[in-house]
Amino acid sequence: MKAKFYTFGNNFIFILFYFLFGITYVSVILSENFILGDNLKKGTTTTIGLVLFFLIILAVISLICFIPRIKQIFTFIFIQHKMIAAITLFFFLILAQILFVTVFHPKIGWDPSALVGSLHHVDDANNKAYFSLNVNNLPILLFMEVISSVFKLRTWLFLDYVTIFMVDVSIIFSVAAVYTINKKYLAPALYIHIFLFAFFPWVIVPYTDTWVLPFISGFLFFYFCSKKVKQPWIKFTLLVGFSMCVCIAYFIKPSAIIPAIAIVLISLFSLLEPKLNHTLKIRSKICMFIVVLLTFIFCYTIIQNKVDQQTFISVNKERAIPAIHFMNMGISGDGGYNPKDTLKMGELATKSEKTQYSKQSYFKRLKALGPIGYIRFLIKKQINNSADGSFAWGKEGSFIQGKQIPKATGIKRILEDYLYIYGEKVANFRFITQFIWLIILSFIFFGWRNRSEEVQTIRLGIIGAFLFLLLFEGGRSRYIIQFLPLFLIGATLLIPDTNLSIKRIFNIILLKKSNYNT
Repeated sequence: MKAKFYTFGNNFIFILFYFLFGITYVSVILSENFILGDNLKKGTTTTIGLVLFFLIILAVISLICFIPRIKQIFTFIFIQHKMIAAITLFFFLILAQILFVTVFHPKIGWDPSALVGSLHHVDDANNKAYFSLNVNNLPILLFMEVISSVFKLRTWLFLDYVTIFMVDVSIIFSVAAVYTINKKYLAPALYIHIFLFAFFPWVIVPYTDTWVLPFISGFLFFYFCSKKVKQPWIKFTLLVGFSMCVCIAYFIKPSAIIPAIAIVLISLFSLLEPKLNHTLKIRSKICMFIVVLLTFIFCYTIIQNKVDQQTFISVNKERAIPAIHFMNMGISGDGGYNPKDTLKMGELATKSEKTQYSKQSYFKRLKALGPIGYIRFLIKKQINNSADGSFAWGKEGSFIQGKQIPKATGIKRILEDYLYIYGEKVANFRFITQFIWLIILSFIFFGWRNRSEEVQTIRLGIIGAFLFLLLFEGGRSRYIIQFLPLFLIGATLLIPDTNLSIKRIFNIILLKKSNYNT
């Protein structure tokens, strides 16, 4: 009976994953970011430079494939000495990030402006009002204040450097997590991470999306590592690290614990797998859960007390926006930010009034959609939540402060042309990032043969991320950034299965073509 339930559960995770991921994958392929020439909807156009960029890539690939000497050089550098090559590229990535941020570090609008603004003007009435409403962002503000006080710096440039640090530590943890699962995937893991983060301008946005990344990658590393070690004291230490990272991630961005929930569920689910020493395994799991739970409670209590007793900024927590507000926004418009709802939260005096209003509005909107309408809405929202490979760059209101019209010279002008919404080459940037996102998702999509516990954990984590964004505020793919470790680790682990699947698909196509010709 247990074996049947175990099989059913694995199949359920697999089917639900491919249903949600399939919607994302198809919509990524059909994305408007792939439009060459004029994009009438966005008012942008790709340039000849984009065509030349891909022609160069195609030429390089052709040279590698058809000229033996060049293929030998490529194999020697990137395959035979892959670790040296991967580490070298990683250091070049860090240098490129530093150069990028040094040249291009504009002031960012929306929530980051409130965070940085409060570091400079903590007594400003608008900043106090913001954090009274958005108490969930108070921990990240205090985190920024501690770092700024230590280094005696509060500028956008400094906080962007910290963001680079957070992103790159996340890369190290994610790659280390892959290494603990299978050592031979270390270099491919670095290649894939570099591939994505080489075109990742979000390092100029000091906010929870990027600052939570090292803690998510951290607890994934500690978990996968704890599964490999046998020594009790090492396993205990790793589980303590896992729980601490989960707790810190929760305070920075509550939704970041979704991969941890997936880990717990898979760990419980694995008890149904028919194995020897089943009683011993159950006892071991119980001990692990006790360690994790006690550590989390201890860490949570300390951090919560620090937040409750903070004197940095005066806030009125009675005005805090309730969680139901984000569910209410998540069912309006395209499922994203709703300025009218946010304005209403500011007008209502107490948290109970905000809760009552949000509940009434939520059920009213749900009723108006109806069952069929709600399903259609969710499918459209799934596309909005995950299909944009630029992670909705420039979509937020007042994303970059100012008119975003390129005016600089030199390297900065080039960056402005690619990253300002009125830049001449912003469509090129979106096309390139969409292409990168498609490649990474393809590694995951075609890896259907693999149902190992590690891969199923990644799949369940991605399912949880998708479901959360469907229920709460979403509407744009920026919220996927916090879950990038899941996608990148999953893409790395599934490379062999993807290669095999693609080869089999091509063989079937060639066989059918051969039978047709005969």
